[in-house]
Amino acid sequence: MDNEVEENPQNMSAPNNATIFGRIVDILEETRGHVARTVNSAMVVANWLIGREIVEEEQKNRRDGNVQITVNHCCKTSLDG
Repeated sequence: MDNEVEENPQNMSAPNNATIFGRIVDILEETRGHVARTVNSAMVVANWLIGREIVEEEQKNRRDGNVQITVNHCCKTSLDG
């Protein structure tokens, strides 16, 4: 037992606590940055796909001689459904 160190939270030094909390903060900040980049990438893809759908629909309508759809109509329809 002489070589064992008792792990008692009350015996932990303040610098040791500051060190672990600093590492935890770094981990959380890195994770937040990763999440933000992931969400941004997903939104870019989603917006590109939405734009492609609108262009394809407009091209189809022109080919068929129909009236062009508007973005407001397209978005309203998808949000209401």
